[in-house]
Amino acid sequence: MEVVERFASRIVYTAQRCRPRVALHLRRIASFTQLPAEEQERWLVSRMRVILSRHARLVGQRSEWARVAKIENDEEFLRAWKELPVLRKADLQGRFSPEALRRAGVRGRTVRTGGSTGEPTGVVHDGELAAAISAMRLWVKLARSLLRYSDEHLDRMGRP
Repeated sequence: MEVVERFASRIVYTAQRCRPRVALHLRRIASFTQLPAEEQERWLVSRMRVILSRHARLVGQRSEWARVAKIENDEEFLRAWKELPVLRKADLQGRFSPEALRRAGVRGRTVRTGGSTGEPTGVVHDGELAAAISAMRLWVKLARSLLRYSDEHLDRMGRP
């Protein structure tokens, strides 16, 4: 069996054994890797727009985030995205703190940073993000096993 076919079959097998949300994200990752570069970029822009819209709802529709999220042209959207202010630790501890997000109706698990500055910062991982993280970890694990298999195969067959 060809290496890529083996990898694909392991993805399918793993996806079938996962929780439905994780399986959905695994299929998205697998599909994404098959897209041409231009389509990958369009897909990433569409995901950025969704994420920005979701966060804009949390801070209010009048925010600059809401304005940028409504831009339909991809090039204009990316230009405007780059102009958005960078979130600072104070933002994460204030308007995006786990407590503020819970008041806004966001449900999920609170994860805290290591606190290298002496103040750990909490962020909320909702179910969708937790599933995406699990899928990405599985993808990386499967990719590493593919690389090990490829190395073993090359060792047996002789490296060029």
